[in-house]
Amino acid sequence: MTPTTSRNLIDARRDDAATVLVNYWYTASHDDALDDLHNVVEQWSTAPWPQELLSFSSYLSIDGHTALTFVQSTGSDSYRPFVRSLRVPARAEAVEYRPHRSILLADPPPEPGCVVVATFDVDGPERQAYIIDAVINAIEQAPPAANRGMISANFFVSTDGTRVLNFAEWTSDEAHEAFLDGVARAAALRVSQSIPRVRPIGHRRLHVHRVLEPAASRPAADLARGAVDRERRRRRLRVVGSQEDRRRRSDVAPCGGLGPGVPAMRRRRIAGEVLP
Repeated sequence: MTPTTSRNLIDARRDDAATVLVNYWYTASHDDALDDLHNVVEQWSTAPWPQELLSFSSYLSIDGHTALTFVQSTGSDSYRPFVRSLRVPARAEAVEYRPHRSILLADPPPEPGCVVVATFDVDGPERQAYIIDAVINAIEQAPPAANRGMISANFFVSTDGTRVLNFAEWTSDEAHEAFLDGVARAAALRVSQSIPRVRPIGHRRLHVHRVLEPAASRPAADLARGAVDRERRRRRLRVVGSQEDRRRRSDVAPCGGLGPGVPAMRRRRIAGEVLP
């Protein structure tokens, strides 16, 4: 299959994505991170994909120093041979996850403005399920106003039993910042920090950089929506130009500003973890 640039965002809850492969790395500057992401996207967009792969998406943290790739697949058998055929940094080892549980707070969900990825280090599958249930319970028990702006929380468990990843969608940077100062976040922290054999690693807020997805992997209903969207964009182009096209010309989808780079430092790459 040949991948194509697709929608601005992935469907984190798609039923056919039985496997998710996530990779993080850290760079000394915003420019280094963007260079890496452009390199990785170019390789993924030009290489023929195995049939198993459903989507590839890349993200950049708001401070400009964390790059993330998120791959959805029906399985993992063909992913690693495919990645080994690519060049560094695209061939970096990823952590393999399985979807476990999601909570949707807005139905129908609006388009996310940013994503927040949080990870936990845990001692085995039982702890994976326990912390996920505890965090979702805390979200559900909080007053609706406390979670304003949270669209969804999508939890994934690593196949080796040592990690939990929460891929949360938010309407905007500002909504997530308000949450960080509120009672719901304080309650979630108390829960996650009090559970034995569970260690919160931290979180990163990120903006989507690129999404690649073979047209063949998209559900029929989604393809129909895509045709309608294309027609709407075509009509807008005749009048004022397409906002979608303007977004594609930018490096990162809009959702607040990106932080400036820091002075030069030794570049670090740490696959599979997010530090506080």
